[in-house]
Amino acid sequence: MARLLTLLVWTCLPLSSWGEVPAEVLTIQQTMHRIIDRAEPSVASIAVSRSDQYREFRGSISTDLSGKLGSFFSRTWLADPNLPDERKQLLRRLDLSTPDSIPDSFGTGIVIDPAGLILTTWHVVRDATRVYIRMPSGQGSYADIHAADMRADLAVLRLQNPIRGLKPLEFGAAEKARKGDLIVALANSFNSGFRDGSPSATWGILSNLRRRPPGSTREEDRTNNKPLSHYGTMFQLDSTLNPGSSGGVVLDLEGRAIAILSATAGQVGGDRAGGFAFPLDRNMRRIIEVLKRGEEVEYGFLGISLMSQDFATNPGVTIGVVAPGSAAERAGLYPSDTIVAIDDRPVRDQDDLFLHIGAALCGNEVRIRTQSVRGIGNVTATLSRSGSSGNSIASRRPAPVFGLRVESTSTLTQKTLPIGVAVREIEPNSPAAKKVAPRKANARIVVEKVNGKVVRTPIEFYAEAAIDPETVELTVIDADDTTAASRRTIRLP
Repeated sequence: MARLLTLLVWTCLPLSSWGEVPAEVLTIQQTMHRIIDRAEPSVASIAVSRSDQYREFRGSISTDLSGKLGSFFSRTWLADPNLPDERKQLLRRLDLSTPDSIPDSFGTGIVIDPAGLILTTWHVVRDATRVYIRMPSGQGSYADIHAADMRADLAVLRLQNPIRGLKPLEFGAAEKARKGDLIVALANSFNSGFRDGSPSATWGILSNLRRRPPGSTREEDRTNNKPLSHYGTMFQLDSTLNPGSSGGVVLDLEGRAIAILSATAGQVGGDRAGGFAFPLDRNMRRIIEVLKRGEEVEYGFLGISLMSQDFATNPGVTIGVVAPGSAAERAGLYPSDTIVAIDDRPVRDQDDLFLHIGAALCGNEVRIRTQSVRGIGNVTATLSRSGSSGNSIASRRPAPVFGLRVESTSTLTQKTLPIGVAVREIEPNSPAAKKVAPRKANARIVVEKVNGKVVRTPIEFYAEAAIDPETVELTVIDADDTTAASRRTIRLP
């Protein structure tokens, strides 16, 4: 603390009175140098194009739902002596690999895998048609979206041409961060590093923890799929963030990444001034690991509704209804139980509950501490899957079974959860498209059995269906009608 006070007092003095630089100030400066030197090679500059004009040039690859964006190099077309000047200008603008090109938008990312995986924010690359990444070494590559998730506002990019010597940043313990901690941030504000890849540095303190950014006007932000940041997860910094900062890194004094920068308007698709960052706590680290594998993030679902209560005077959340067949019922939770902690983290209100359950992810176990007339209890629940936000990209998805993909029945809106798995997607013109269809408009189909065996999870469904790749027998029902008469057996293909 004495060194910090010395630095603050000394830097506020007029230049004429500086004299010899105090040793404490030099020590702090050396610490900043060490942090920056260690982290800078792992911080990337990201250029993004959202133009639809790439399709005008044959051989370029158009974007698709899997995140494959493709590359674009203008040299071949520019070599044509008969090419009109306006087409040459367009080519130069579309080629993000050229340092003189001005992208539609830009941001920052950090290396998380030496094979060429870059972590950034989802809103930086949302609706991108091309993405180009340049490292501080000056090397660069076009990139695909390996995986992305709107709720976490995170995306992992994969370099199309891996760069040697990439070193992932070490993650620190964001859970241990405290208000007033000194931090260093690296980012490409105002696209400053796109020519040479060199990010800009700043330093300051953590102003606060568990902050919510200003409200959003996006409809999904007011539903169960609202961004995790709106549950009060964010770090607040003492400095504003300029365009290009999103995806930059916040470092502790050991040079470890503890947060990812995001401007306040990131939730609505663009940068503005505002000092907020996503903490790289165990919730975010768990989500990042899923994205690194190229998979879709499947948020956890407990299967309860809550009673109305005054959270200010009654900490914890009290269960109103436990859905039959849900993870909550299997764990032994009852109406009127009050949940006070999940995995030893306190539950003060419903936002705490939804955050700790959702970010624990589907298929994982959570320890739930309750209070009730029976006393203090502890149960373990294996979480089901919450409904899909519809705003995600995954390069690795389960192979469809004759055109059919499924998900947990917990994604259904009805209170009684039927045994089985819900049909999530039927590919057009597939065998499933011809034989599996709801008998009622807007009804959901549940697969109760595969080859005569009851399946309760997607994992069980795909495992049973893989036994015979030539054929499969499905017992299906309409989700809103579980009577025996509604059941039908379908053989695919």
